[in-house]
Amino acid sequence: PKANSASSSVTVFFNSLTVRDAQGRVVKSTEATLASLPPLDGDDRFELERDELRGFAVTSEEDRDGEHVHRVDAHAAIGPNAAIGTMVFVEPGDRAWALETWASLSRG
Repeated sequence: PKANSASSSVTVFFNSLTVRDAQGRVVKSTEATLASLPPLDGDDRFELERDELRGFAVTSEEDRDGEHVHRVDAHAAIGPNAAIGTMVFVEPGDRAWALETWASLSRG
């Protein structure tokens, strides 16, 4: 997906990880993986279910360095494999792009 316009600025942070239990064993269920990730707090909550992929995202707004910005914070998982992401943008119209980008995750 592409952001709103040539003047749009979106910062994207994503990290991937494999979740293990206290004994170091790989967690088997997607639900256990998502439950082990840090909680997300935001204004609106979205859920993702596509094939084996499950996740959720929240949107929020904040003032950062004198600028009003919008955020999408998101988690997604398949079994023990998880992605954690944050997208920060100024233009409210880029929210749909950020959510589409999160929903387009695939295991590669």
